[in-house]
Amino acid sequence: MEPLERLAVEIARLEEAGERVARTVERLAQENRRLREMLRLAEQELHKRRAQIEMLEQALAAEGEERAQLCARLEGVLGELDRLIEQLEKERADGA
Repeated sequence: MEPLERLAVEIARLEEAGERVARTVERLAQENRRLREMLRLAEQELHKRRAQIEMLEQALAAEGEERAQLCARLEGVLGELDRLIEQLEKERADGA
């Protein structure tokens, strides 16, 4: 094989290798775009879930405060009932 023929074969081999590299680079670029889009969607979902969690935490805190207020009111009412029962029992004992 003459030097020019060898050079032509080597050039053809290098061109094929270059085309394979170009296809690989394009495939990697497409995969990179796909992964970036998946990441963007995952971040959106994460932000949405965080907002939902914050709303639930606020609702739970409000319910906890309301429950504490109701418990305090109930304790006050029960205390008043105890006082009235004691008063009635005392009046009955005094009247007997």
